[in-house]
Amino acid sequence: MDKMNKVLYLVIVFFLGWLGIHKFINGRIVPGIVHIVISLIGLGFIVSLVEFIFDIIKLESDSNKEITIPSGFFDFL
Repeated sequence: MDKMNKVLYLVIVFFLGWLGIHKFINGRIVPGIVHIVISLIGLGFIVSLVEFIFDIIKLESDSNKEITIPSGFFDFL
């Protein structure tokens, strides 16, 4: 997915980020699976909260309030 509404993306990260759903939406399967494993350990919410804060600060939207989701934004997870 190249473009997505910024508010919708932030809502997904906030509510479903602990499962890594936002990573699957971006097409990053391996980081999504790693995020699910992190969630099983119990750290998924903390990691998602940090990602949510970074997304609010770093993602910029165009005039239609759409963002281009970079492919390697959080590949370290």
